[in-house]
Amino acid sequence: MSSENNSAHEEAANWFVRLESERASEGDWLAFEAWLASPRNKAAYEALEATMGAVDAQRGALEAQLKPAVTRVRVPVTAWTAAAAGLAAAIAAFVLFGPSKPQEFAYAAPASETRTITLPDNSVLQLNRGASVRVRLDAQSRSVVLERGEASFSVQHDVARPFEVAIGDVTVRDVGTEFDVVRAQTYTTVTVREGRVAVSLANGQAAGLGAGEQARIDRASGDVAVSQANADDAFGWQSGRLVYHAASLAQVVEDLNRYSPKPIVIADSHAAALRFTGVLIIDDPAVMLRRLEAFLPIQSAQHADRIELRSRP
Repeated sequence: MSSENNSAHEEAANWFVRLESERASEGDWLAFEAWLASPRNKAAYEALEATMGAVDAQRGALEAQLKPAVTRVRVPVTAWTAAAAGLAAAIAAFVLFGPSKPQEFAYAAPASETRTITLPDNSVLQLNRGASVRVRLDAQSRSVVLERGEASFSVQHDVARPFEVAIGDVTVRDVGTEFDVVRAQTYTTVTVREGRVAVSLANGQAAGLGAGEQARIDRASGDVAVSQANADDAFGWQSGRLVYHAASLAQVVEDLNRYSPKPIVIADSHAAALRFTGVLIIDDPAVMLRRLEAFLPIQSAQHADRIELRSRP
């Protein structure tokens, strides 16, 4: 290995230790992202992620194999010493045991209730009614595809295996935080309650979100709008309520359609222009519609294949 590549691997190990610390700051993460922009550095860190991911799956066996050797080491324990020892252990584990087999799962929530899933890495997924996801875990990564609906994620911290959520052309990347994602017909939203995530689109647009921020992506244009948000409102569905602040009726209807067995459509432009601020308790769809009619000048009409919302005359 050349001295240049060796330096990159040492720096990668240092970054790993630094970012694993509870004292890691936003400035540390920004500096890390700048360091990672170099292809040489990125390759070194991806190699470290791969070996650390592999050793994590074999932690018990590794400790039994390496403990005698570790007790014979008599050197000062600095951050670099710990990182070098960890990296050496990871490489040894990778050679001894090989990468772990990928784990794949599929989960869905019925239309009548939410569902909570704890993954093998101890990350927690909560699916809103009617939502479905596919999950893949391997030695290098953790990935989820949100196929439909809304889900929240409480991600177990693991720098060696970033956690990614794919929502169509949108990807959310994280190493340990709490966020909510909505996949609707016309938009996608990502709301962060704790930590930080990176949002990227297939068209090259990207945004970083911290706690109390929300990204809204228009699915037709691919435009991204980032704003401040009350994260607890975005997670309100977990406690049985939908919270809106000047939301378009179209957005409210998209949410209601997750609960209604019959599609709800807006039948005139006056109704479509209405905005709603308030709280809807998640209940029987017919009851939810009646509450919405009490707040807004609209009325619903039942048809065999749909429910129409129109402005009141």
